[in-house]
Amino acid sequence: MNFQLRVRGVFLCASVMIFCLGIVGSALADTITFRIVALTGDPAPGTPPDVDFSLFFRDPVIDGAGHSAFVARLTGPDVGDSNDDGIWTEGSGSLALLVREGNQTPGLPDGVLFATCHAGFLCSSVMNDVGDTAFLISLSDGSGSIWVHRSGSLNLVARTGTQAPGLPAGVNFAVLRGPVLNDAGQTAFSSFLEGPGVDATNDFAVWSEGLGSVALVARLGDQAPGTPEGVVFGDGFNRLSSWAVGGAGQTPMQAYLSGPGVIPGTGGNAQGIWSGGPGSLELVARAGDPAPGLGEGVNFDRFSSALTTIINGAGQTSFFAYLIGPDVDSTNDQSIWSEGSGSLVMVARKGSHAPGTAKDVNFFRLIPGAMLNGAGQTAFVAYLIGPGVDQTNNSGVWSEGSGSLELVAREGSPAPGTAEGVIFSSIFPGPVTNAAGQVAFTASLTGKGVDGSNNFGVWAEDRNGLLTLVIREGDRIEVAPGDVRTVLRVFMTTGETFVSGGEDGRGINFNDAGQLVFRVIFTDFSGGILVSSFSTPGDLDGDGSVGVRDLLILFANWGPCADCDDCPADLDGDCVVNTADLLILFANWG
Repeated sequence: MNFQLRVRGVFLCASVMIFCLGIVGSALADTITFRIVALTGDPAPGTPPDVDFSLFFRDPVIDGAGHSAFVARLTGPDVGDSNDDGIWTEGSGSLALLVREGNQTPGLPDGVLFATCHAGFLCSSVMNDVGDTAFLISLSDGSGSIWVHRSGSLNLVARTGTQAPGLPAGVNFAVLRGPVLNDAGQTAFSSFLEGPGVDATNDFAVWSEGLGSVALVARLGDQAPGTPEGVVFGDGFNRLSSWAVGGAGQTPMQAYLSGPGVIPGTGGNAQGIWSGGPGSLELVARAGDPAPGLGEGVNFDRFSSALTTIINGAGQTSFFAYLIGPDVDSTNDQSIWSEGSGSLVMVARKGSHAPGTAKDVNFFRLIPGAMLNGAGQTAFVAYLIGPGVDQTNNSGVWSEGSGSLELVAREGSPAPGTAEGVIFSSIFPGPVTNAAGQVAFTASLTGKGVDGSNNFGVWAEDRNGLLTLVIREGDRIEVAPGDVRTVLRVFMTTGETFVSGGEDGRGINFNDAGQLVFRVIFTDFSGGILVSSFSTPGDLDGDGSVGVRDLLILFANWGPCADCDDCPADLDGDCVVNTADLLILFANWG
């Protein structure tokens, strides 16, 4: 009876407090929690006893459930150069060995073993939203191969020296590149070719599993869709460029052209962007075409590399383009474009005002590599010019995650989660974004108390859009009960080569739930794979929302904390659970 009366009282209090807080305040920033996936010295799943992780290299990837995949080196009995690397994945829900150097390949003749990739290491894997994993790997017979783990089994996608689908008999895969992997478990990749009739004009092609099996998308020397008869892919120097895949297997691709009416160089029309699957490739944009909305005579001049041509699950593309035409010069010739709104529109242009900055402060240089998320929103890094701009504040991150283009962070501005006077000294190109519109990036710091031990970190927007420090070199992290280690180095993939908007088939490190995966080295030179998650202050039962159960937990712990280091209901960290903590809980109700 007393308990029921207390609950009724709590509901009354809750309703009153929520009403008051709705007038005077809003939700507070989420907090960060870490999950330790693996540490050096841990037993390596799928290996014999006493075989442990000794090193993590290459950057890990993550799926939609927060499960990771990573490459590691082993140490222990009978471990040598021929079997000391492997790929592990949590795609099935728990950490398991996916492939190990020296193991027999499934479905191939006895004695054909998994080997290594570049520089003696296994290649990094890519992982989709549902935990499927794909990777490129060399085999012990000298061939290269692409594999995908989906529906619980490891499947061979392509192997050098074997017939290339859709091409004449005897034309084989020579050197494989990729793969990328969409949420349907379909890969896309490119390859050099060898065999009868193959020469420099037709020795490279792009494939996709968008139709259910490996099929040809485009080959050097093929007729280029959307162009006059006789205009073909290839100019004798450049290959087809493709490093992404959409939700239905569409593969965005850049290519140079040759043939009737093709004019190379500046002011010409010898470059284009296409997207589609086998038999459905369509022209998105071509050099010499009018740039939509920019006035008569303003055309696309050339495009940046294919690594900056992005696609999302809906098949919308984004790309970086140079412009040419009336009133176009070196002050306004760069632009970022997107189909995220349903049609091709310009997102940003060099020389235009940079949102979130003072009057007359403009974009000075756009960095190729704008990301496109599942909601059709872009994010990118750019440099600035204008009044008050110098080398201490001339770069920033912009995003459309709120619905319009806004400044997320700027060099020279205070770095959230750090002491007063600590500012961003450099924001690195290659932000990542997710379908919720959140952005994450890496940056270096300067200011009071900043030195080489704590001048680098990772920041991300929480579920309320508030920029939050995720991890910083010099942070202390409890990796196991009583085992607290100091972060020496943080490694999170950045740069236009590998970053992703989450739905382009590349390996991602930031999922739609706002979880980030990264690897760290601690000051004792041990290493780890960590996954960070946003936790709403007041979510004491960990169900992702703040409600009555959290309120009951807080009241059950009302008063001084028995252990100040283990008092979850103490939301403001003052070692007592009281009205201040109650206000924080109500501010995040829902």
